[in-house]
Amino acid sequence: MRRRTLLSGIAGTTAVAVAGCIGGEESGGDETEPGEYEEPEIETVDQEQLDGADGDDERHVETAATVVVDDDRIEIEGQLEASTPCHEAVVTDVDGDGDTLTVTVEVEDAAGEDEMCTQVISEIEYEATIAFEDGAPETVVVVHQDRAGEETATEYDV
Repeated sequence: MRRRTLLSGIAGTTAVAVAGCIGGEESGGDETEPGEYEEPEIETVDQEQLDGADGDDERHVETAATVVVDDDRIEIEGQLEASTPCHEAVVTDVDGDGDTLTVTVEVEDAAGEDEMCTQVISEIEYEATIAFEDGAPETVVVVHQDRAGEETATEYDV
């Protein structure tokens, strides 16, 4: 019993001593590199079936997005084309390359395994927000990857 008490006391003292050494200097807050961003938030706000759109390879939904930039965040609204209304929009890549931020938004099947979905081309509308620690970049490019392929939806100069 004494051995276990002694070993646990040594282990606890060593952990506290080492933790102080590993942490380095305290800076009073998180330091980030310019242009670092938080995890994007995205929400599918509407799903609409398109009447008269057949399953051809033509685009039936305009590839467009709007960008609004505040001091520390970017808001993007856009629409994607999906093969069924059982899809949702997801941010699959955020690439900060110098003064340009490229955001890729795709459609993802949201139907469960046991769920049936109508096979009809649909418009999926979304809203996304990306917060920045040190302000937004100079240019924001939004790329859509959907049923009809990959296209640049907008290139916005801040």
